[in-house]
Amino acid sequence: MQSMSITFSLLSKFQRAQRGSALIQRRQRAFVRKIIIVLCAGIMSLLVISSIIDAQATQVIPVASHHIQQGAQLTANDISYVRVPQHDVFHYALTERVNAHNPLITTCEIQTGMPILQNAVSHIPSIPEGFTSINVHLASADHTLIPGEQINLAFSKPLQDEDADNDINGAELGKNSNPASSEHNNESKKAEITTIDERYVSIIQHVMVLHITQNQQSAQNQQNTTTLAMPAADALRLLQAQSANSSLAIVAMKHSK
Repeated sequence: MQSMSITFSLLSKFQRAQRGSALIQRRQRAFVRKIIIVLCAGIMSLLVISSIIDAQATQVIPVASHHIQQGAQLTANDISYVRVPQHDVFHYALTERVNAHNPLITTCEIQTGMPILQNAVSHIPSIPEGFTSINVHLASADHTLIPGEQINLAFSKPLQDEDADNDINGAELGKNSNPASSEHNNESKKAEITTIDERYVSIIQHVMVLHITQNQQSAQNQQNTTTLAMPAADALRLLQAQSANSSLAIVAMKHSK
């Protein structure tokens, strides 16, 4: 009897060990299934996100790697390329490659990270035949000038020219001093308010803007230097007027469109 009880207890212990081992195995299988489910859910999420990204069209655009001053010549180090979602505003992004064979200069300041648009750059203009280039300090604002465009320049005539014109105009006025002529003069004065009187102002036409140099010392109230191309005769006339009047004011005029 004692041997039978010992055998029964051994069998029961063995059965309990088997049941405990089976329970552990079931728990391990359940844990593995949970891990597999989590991994599958993560993979599915990644696939969904990837499909959404692939479904949205993108494009590569150039952006400024650092702050670029107006009138600076672009180099490869000034530009970085980033991928962005396609949008109508990026249709005007610069598509030309910047290299030594295709030099470009900026027509406005470009902040770091801003897209470089086509109207923010211009090809470096070449000097036409028969023209010469000089540096001019404009009294008018130059931030609206674009390298390569043509403008007109206006500056006051030297004093001796003004005196001669005044004498001629005074003589003509004495000859035509009658009521009819005075009414005509009043009408002409009204018209002269909106036009430039070439008796006192010299006009140089078809001047090409080549380059605008921004001064770094803005606190010193220095003017920006604008490089302009014009016929040699006009350049000499302007330099002569500057030599006669060191404080000569030169203004730029855009062509009417």
